[in-house]
Amino acid sequence: MIFWLLAICLSAASVAAIAYFLLTGGRGSFKSAELDVAVYKQQLKELDREIRRGIVSPGEAEASRLEISRRILHADKVARGEMPPGKAPAAASIACLAAVFALLVPGSALLYGLLGSPGLPDLPQAKRIEDAENYRLNRPSQTRFLENSAPRRNSEAGLDPEYAELLERLRNTVASRPGDVQGHRLLARHESTLGNFSAAAAAMERIIALIGELADCDEYVDLAEYMILAADGYVSPEAEAALEDCLSTDSSNSRARYFMGLMRAQTGRPDIAFEIWSELLEQGSGDARWRQALDIQIVQVAELAGVRFEAPRQPIPGPSAAEMAAASELDAADRAAMIEGMVSGLESRLAENGGSIEEWMRLIRSLGVLGEMERAEAARMSAIEAFSGDSEALARIARTARESGLRP
Repeated sequence: MIFWLLAICLSAASVAAIAYFLLTGGRGSFKSAELDVAVYKQQLKELDREIRRGIVSPGEAEASRLEISRRILHADKVARGEMPPGKAPAAASIACLAAVFALLVPGSALLYGLLGSPGLPDLPQAKRIEDAENYRLNRPSQTRFLENSAPRRNSEAGLDPEYAELLERLRNTVASRPGDVQGHRLLARHESTLGNFSAAAAAMERIIALIGELADCDEYVDLAEYMILAADGYVSPEAEAALEDCLSTDSSNSRARYFMGLMRAQTGRPDIAFEIWSELLEQGSGDARWRQALDIQIVQVAELAGVRFEAPRQPIPGPSAAEMAAASELDAADRAAMIEGMVSGLESRLAENGGSIEEWMRLIRSLGVLGEMERAEAARMSAIEAFSGDSEALARIARTARESGLRP
């Protein structure tokens, strides 16, 4: 009942606003049109973000883009005076229109209360699930997605000439010996470190084809991860198939489960994504590989799934609140010295005892911010050595190094 009262009040206010606009003949429409253009352009940006996150299907995205573009053209013509905002109709017509609305809203509410079902949802859950599954089965392939994506920046620009020569020699050697499994493994590792994830995925595909049934879960999830990184986070049908091959032999693999949850979130099933990720968080330790990413993403999918959830935080070891408060009270020179001391302490501890991938990434970023590029480069090489057998960690180190201003 309260809902219908609110609906009637809002409808009456809408009728009054429409009547006022029509009676005034649209005065001020030119200024409003300029604002409309800005709003519609912002809507296009939001649509692009939703497409990248997989929230909107390609068909819905194209229809929305066409409608928004049409509105931009119309508003732009009005703003430039090429199209009149419209003439005011007769007052009698407006009065009739307002009367119709005033009678129609409560009448519709009464009729719906007698014949309708107010308690039913606007769209059956089965229909939403069916639509999501149809999109999952018909979403773009890896090749098609990459063809429609913006070209990646050359990751080998500014590469050390000696290393570039060795890498080219490795590529040629592997090409001349297509059955060399170890050569393909080495090539996949180096390509992924440079951010050439499509090339790394191709090498992993060759490895799996060569060893056949001996391929284990880690090799399949490496293939899937390289595909996903090449597609800027998009989980293609091919990547999903590799994840399924992994999970068929090891259903507890954390990386495969994380990416499978990501695929579900991208294809309209945040409820399944939340279920997968919440179990992964509960079973993982405080320094779980995907803990930081999950802390952010699981809150988003929980909201979409209609679940109240707040992920427990596991902060990376660093300066305490007291240390930060003390630093804020110092002058610029002393504050810089204190920050340098904190970074040096982290640098020494990692050099002596090692640490998690998150700590190494933090050290590289901190040294980059301080402008200590030689030390940042040394930290990168130490991190690569520490995680030499972990392709996922190497890829994260490479991304952090690039973001911190280091050359590949």
